[in-house]
Amino acid sequence: MSVSPSTPLYVIAASAAVGIVVGKQAFGGFPKNLFNPALFGRLFLILAFPTALTPWLAPVDMVSTATPLRIFRDTGATTPIWNLFLGNIGGSMGEVSALALLLGATYLIYKKYANWRIPAGVLSAVAVIALLNGQNPLFHLFSGSVMLGAFFMATDPVTSPKSDSGRLIFGNGVGTIIMVIRLWGWVPEGTTFAILGMNYFVPFIKTEMQRIKANKEKKEG
Repeated sequence: MSVSPSTPLYVIAASAAVGIVVGKQAFGGFPKNLFNPALFGRLFLILAFPTALTPWLAPVDMVSTATPLRIFRDTGATTPIWNLFLGNIGGSMGEVSALALLLGATYLIYKKYANWRIPAGVLSAVAVIALLNGQNPLFHLFSGSVMLGAFFMATDPVTSPKSDSGRLIFGNGVGTIIMVIRLWGWVPEGTTFAILGMNYFVPFIKTEMQRIKANKEKKEG
């Protein structure tokens, strides 16, 4: 879902192995892993095989093309929102159609497989920061892997907070890091870095939420 159609199979296999062995089993296996294993493997892919994700292929004619975020980074031009929404762009399967991702996300939330607060936190932070910087929020919401990350990656129950307040904080943190990297970072997209970075803070968020709850109960008692 997060690699280019042109990525060699051995690269995908190596990244999957690192995600499973180092990202999950090294921490004691499910449900003890601190980081999202799939994104841990993708981070390894980015660092170990920096050119493996390119070239991206355009739909239908399958010719090499730049992603909307790469075009935005290089020229400042934004891809038409309708193309982003329907998927008429280059990119991975998990990035090209906001419509398909929203349909899948609706099902996950309806079946209660994912908590809505984390994606709400991610998307609201992305939209607000885009507006504050004079950017079209729909472009940033529908481009790159924001939708995939917000609904399908950040909501992983093992590597995200359990409390409602913690989930909102976690989501806001992910969205903020994404936009900081997009607007001022060294790479066009930062969803992988954002979610893994906030995964690290989950134990701290959990501890702080428990402390706040205990203090509240003490005052009420």
